[in-house]
Amino acid sequence: AERWPATDVNPYVKLFGMIFGLGSPGTIPRVLYGYTGDSSGGVASRKWVVDSLLQGSRKGRWPRLSEEAFEGVVPPDSGLRPFELATLRAQTGIHIVLNWGSLGPEDGDLFTRMGGTFVYDREGKCVLESFDKGILTYVDVQEV
Repeated sequence: AERWPATDVNPYVKLFGMIFGLGSPGTIPRVLYGYTGDSSGGVASRKWVVDSLLQGSRKGRWPRLSEEAFEGVVPPDSGLRPFELATLRAQTGIHIVLNWGSLGPEDGDLFTRMGGTFVYDREGKCVLESFDKGILTYVDVQEV
């Protein structure tokens, strides 16, 4: 029997559900985090977001931001500001939608297909088998 049987649900309908957190534990709190920020997160919670926004901007993605947009507004060691992560998600999402033909799989059903993590020892024996429980769920790294 298949671990993940095929369904008659359009993959884009499944993707739309995923965006709203259906079948994806923890999505809603993380989405809200992107809008509310993390003032106590320190520089580590913000640096990768700012670097990613600037990288996308250099590649011509909306919104086009310069380093000046992040200088002098808040202390450099502050945490993630409200909407910074949400803006990065929007920048990435728009880029994906505009380039779907070259970025997306030919078979749209593959995009929302669940996977798993499998670890093999030197002899080729599977020593860890973990099947995803939903979209955007992954094996605990500590188990691996």
